[in-house]
Amino acid sequence: LDADAIALSTTNLNADVDFDKQMGKFKANAEILTTTLPYNQYVTTFNEFDWDMAKETVTFRAAEGQSGGFTSIHPEQDSLHFTGKAALYDLKTNLLNVGGVPYIVSSDAYIYTETGDIEVAAGGVIGELKNAKIVADTLSKYHVINKATVNVLGRKEYRAKGFYEYNIGDKKQEIEFAEIIGTRVGEGS
Repeated sequence: LDADAIALSTTNLNADVDFDKQMGKFKANAEILTTTLPYNQYVTTFNEFDWDMAKETVTFRAAEGQSGGFTSIHPEQDSLHFTGKAALYDLKTNLLNVGGVPYIVSSDAYIYTETGDIEVAAGGVIGELKNAKIVADTLSKYHVINKATVNVLGRKEYRAKGFYEYNIGDKKQEIEFAEIIGTRVGEGS
């Protein structure tokens, strides 16, 4: 990937750019805006963003009470998707930091971050999640893994380690799992 490539690409915006103050405010002319982050290989649906030229950052915002979506366009991540309340794109480091993420769904499991924050680097690589919680499957939510370290590799795959919650009556127990591979097995999505 070319670090000097276009940071983001979008259309149909209303822009107010003040070069003296080194600030640009951008807002979608339509209800939904799609912005592509080619270096990070994601698209987002946030409909407003501010460009701070001095700090070299772009801050994405959703309308009050709304979230913005993030969908991977990396061919090996199979359209991995999550939502967030706000995001900061650092033009110097090309890191995308998304806040207010309720969970990520990967390989039929909900993955909850400790803080609700996700970092996306070049090529769509999601930073390792520490002290996360995995709840599987997405229908019965029967299996819970706490204190997990998780690497989300795509919509159909994650790698992790953590402590399986195994409760009998009022007795709470945990069993350490040193290697957890969440991946598609058999047919289905």
